[in-house]
Amino acid sequence: MSENTENQAVPSEPTPSTTAASVARCVAAFRAEYAEQRDSGQGHWECLSAAKIAYRKALPCAETLAGIRAFIACVAQGINFEVYGQSDSTRLLYAAQVALSAYKRSPENN
Repeated sequence: MSENTENQAVPSEPTPSTTAASVARCVAAFRAEYAEQRDSGQGHWECLSAAKIAYRKALPCAETLAGIRAFIACVAQGINFEVYGQSDSTRLLYAAQVALSAYKRSPENN
């Protein structure tokens, strides 16, 4: 083999999108809080309640288009994890819809 493989660039892991990174951050907050509560001797329901709050606090800000997309993805994943009930999820997705509408109407985005 005549090529010098030592000088070739090694492909790195792709950088996650803002959306994927935000979902990962919310899920990580959920898991970390659950583990912390469990390690402090709390029962499953107390751990779950604290983890849900941590997930909610990790939601991205919905002020840019990327942020709105990330917010929607995090809410959708939160619905899947049963972080939100039907009423909360409906309100959060409506808030995302309003944010998207405001973003589209913003003069700097036209």
